[in-house]
Amino acid sequence: MGNGLRKTYVNGNSLLFFFDQNSQTFEEDVLTCTLACQLAASRKHSAFSEFTDWHKRYSGTLTSFKCPTDYHDVQSIPLEADESIWSRLQRMLAKRVTASRLAEAETAITNMAKNDDHDASLFLCKQTVRPDPDQGDSVLPPAAHVQSRLGDADNVTLETSEVYDVALTLGFIGAKPAMNLVLISFKSCQPIKGLPLAELFSSGAVIGNLEVVIICSELDDHDFGYVRQAIIEKLGSRREELRMKVVGAQP
Repeated sequence: MGNGLRKTYVNGNSLLFFFDQNSQTFEEDVLTCTLACQLAASRKHSAFSEFTDWHKRYSGTLTSFKCPTDYHDVQSIPLEADESIWSRLQRMLAKRVTASRLAEAETAITNMAKNDDHDASLFLCKQTVRPDPDQGDSVLPPAAHVQSRLGDADNVTLETSEVYDVALTLGFIGAKPAMNLVLISFKSCQPIKGLPLAELFSSGAVIGNLEVVIICSELDDHDFGYVRQAIIEKLGSRREELRMKVVGAQP
């Protein structure tokens, strides 16, 4: 595969793309570190309703794990009527992620959205989408509810509703130690069947602004080694329960 997309994982509320030939240790460290950051942030704040506080705690936790950040950008963006989330992210990431890697990630997302791996798509939806509590009463059959395990008490549903909150992290992982993380939050009026992946390529369905945080960080196995075991022990079984390798996502 050369330096192209090698593996894709759903990891809690993250969709992580691994490029380059890295060691298994580095990949495991990235999965462990990013999940722990999510859970630490979600213990204090909801990624859906308190995104600003959530992403600040996420980035602070990343720093505490000895992962230095060399670029950190926070934006609240009103999208144009004919503009998709993905097209905006492509422009924002142009100097951080190559066009070929963004194209490979786009193909992987498209494959997932087309249900090439229905289990992974459903698993990601459960962690990243919830009905917006401010839209009023919705008809949500109790049998359809599933519980998010990212620390929020809110249920998400697989039935249609008018407005949904989405909180999703995309990770573009290059050669060790590079991690490019994109934390996004938005409200959508898309049918939940297409969330959150199909929404990335749709125009006109985002309600209000798109919230984006780009974190370019480094995870060095030596420095992370000082905290690795303590994090693994604290995460326990959640390291496996909240992780799923995406089948058939590679271009």
